[in-house]
Amino acid sequence: MFSLPYETTVASKLYKNMTPVVAKLKSSRIEMGFPNMSLSSGKTLEGIYYTTPYNEHIDIPGFTQYLNVGTDQQPELVMDGRPYLRQDRMTQQLKVIAETDWHFQAIRMTLNLELLKGGNGLFNGLGNVPVITFSRWISGVLSARYNLGIESQMAISVITALYYQAMINPELREVGEPREIEVSRITQITGVNPEFAFGVIDNLGPLHNLDHLCHELSHNSAQQRTGELKTQDLVLLLGSSWFGINARENVAISLEHLPTFVALVYMALTSSMYRRVVITQRALTAGRDRELKAFTDTVFRLVSEHIKH
Repeated sequence: MFSLPYETTVASKLYKNMTPVVAKLKSSRIEMGFPNMSLSSGKTLEGIYYTTPYNEHIDIPGFTQYLNVGTDQQPELVMDGRPYLRQDRMTQQLKVIAETDWHFQAIRMTLNLELLKGGNGLFNGLGNVPVITFSRWISGVLSARYNLGIESQMAISVITALYYQAMINPELREVGEPREIEVSRITQITGVNPEFAFGVIDNLGPLHNLDHLCHELSHNSAQQRTGELKTQDLVLLLGSSWFGINARENVAISLEHLPTFVALVYMALTSSMYRRVVITQRALTAGRDRELKAFTDTVFRLVSEHIKH
């Protein structure tokens, strides 16, 4: 739904004006440039960069999410690399001290480049693993917290699945015929019968952002136990689903930003570091082994297209 992390509901409220940071980054890019990001394999990626602990970047304020210092047509993404790096006092060389976090950022930023250059369509080619994970993740957390019944769990799974699909396909964000057509896909994703799925979807209003999602979860999920669920409530409940640098913030952003969520699922399925976290537990049930592998292979192929030769 949003093209860059700082545009999302949570990040835009936390950081109201990133213009001075962008201006400083653009100035530093012209004067000194930034090193390219690399994968954990050491292969360098084009179009994504990082700030360093070196003195040449000391005047750049810290920032938690990456920023675009290029144009809409030719994006160049820069993240603050300083929390992930340590400079050797003797050799002055940089060493990555948070390798899995670094790799997550590299995957996420590369997917974001694909989004900025080609639009949301690429996420249609990732299969059902991400949307199933998303739906089961949120419905599972809410069901456990509020002790919800089966019907409510089914309704929440339908709402969250449609919301995820609406992040990819803008025509699903408003009430209309495209949603009716999508019922069969939602049924496939959630496992509920078509009549039930249609009944839930037919009552839903706009789904443009996290505030809209929380409203629909509160009013159209066949339960009253959550009360009027607010964005901050949902973010708080889901925040412990991941760990690492800026983990809670990244989780909140992933609820409206496809590159972030897809990168979380990719890391969940490819790194043993995350085997105990909630998102991993949901992702592992989102398909058969071959479907999970097809998803991770597709993401890796997309990222590999940006390897610098």
